[in-house]
Amino acid sequence: MDKKRAHENGQSLVLIALLMIGMIAFLGLVIDGGQIYVVRRNAQDSADSAAFAGVRKLALRSDDSAATAISISNTVSSFASENSTALPNDIEGYFIDQYGNNICKLPCTSVPSSPLATGVRVTVTIRYQPSFINLVIGDNPIPMPAVAAAQSGTPLAAGNIMPVVVPLSDTIYAMSNITYNQAFDIWGDKIVSGSFQWISFGCVSNPQDVSQYLDPNNTTSPPLVVADPTGMSKDPTMAPVESWVCTSPGAENNSEVRTALDGWLSKPESARHWLVPVFDYCYLKGKSCTPGSQAQYHIVKFAEVVLLGYDMGGKPQSAIDLKPPFNKCVDPSNKKCIEAKFIKFVTADEMQFKPGSCNTNGMAICGIGLSQ
Repeated sequence: MDKKRAHENGQSLVLIALLMIGMIAFLGLVIDGGQIYVVRRNAQDSADSAAFAGVRKLALRSDDSAATAISISNTVSSFASENSTALPNDIEGYFIDQYGNNICKLPCTSVPSSPLATGVRVTVTIRYQPSFINLVIGDNPIPMPAVAAAQSGTPLAAGNIMPVVVPLSDTIYAMSNITYNQAFDIWGDKIVSGSFQWISFGCVSNPQDVSQYLDPNNTTSPPLVVADPTGMSKDPTMAPVESWVCTSPGAENNSEVRTALDGWLSKPESARHWLVPVFDYCYLKGKSCTPGSQAQYHIVKFAEVVLLGYDMGGKPQSAIDLKPPFNKCVDPSNKKCIEAKFIKFVTADEMQFKPGSCNTNGMAICGIGLSQ
């Protein structure tokens, strides 16, 4: 009897050893599998950010020179490297046309114009060295490639985006309180505390931006890349590229600004429709703030309004066809204001775009989004 029990004990040890080998192998697969997922996600995030950065640089370019093509290529490589552990030889970029076809490998000799480069495709490969799987596949690292493409084009509702910002909520002037055809002050010293809400797209501080953006006849104003509510993005939670704007301090009540506004007021109502950015949050030096001239504003949507008139200090100017004419601010405590009537919020569908040339009529406007 004792010999039989000893023999059975030996069988148990063999079974336990086999089970432990299986458990260790399974644990190794779980650990390596988890790490592979992380590396794959890292590669995809890197490719996404590099494609976005590259197409933004492409959309904002001032020429098609070799230097510009190299600058776009360097931007792609820089963003891909900063967001991953990929080696330079494992980062590959291409200019693509509106149909998503590769045109040339970065860096190209110039920005292609025929076919027109409308986007950037980026492949980022991270090579992962597993801890357990290499017992099966050997010591060679596993390549983990990820591909992303971003496109640019003119948004359907691209016309007449203006350099003013209005609050979504939390104030008496909030857009959430405004109804269709209601007149309200979209600009004034009481609307956003401490600021007249002239804004700089891309937070570029240039006092000439305001008059250039306002000028209805200007075709050389600073370009603007709008947010990404395009529907093209495979990740709808991705933050817009240009979701933050900065205010410009002071009223900038100069002749260039007034001349630009007068140009708008001379147009019929059908031609005085503006898109104004609407913000939900602002910050100052990295923390929540009371809005002011040094703040940055987080844009969440655009509102369509019709310009009615303005008062830059004691001499109201009214739209040519407005009856009765504009003669004072909606808020009498505003010493200066621009008045408009609310039409609607612009939907995400209206901000969609088809890949192609960016708008060059008036302000140069591009929409961008991930297409792959």
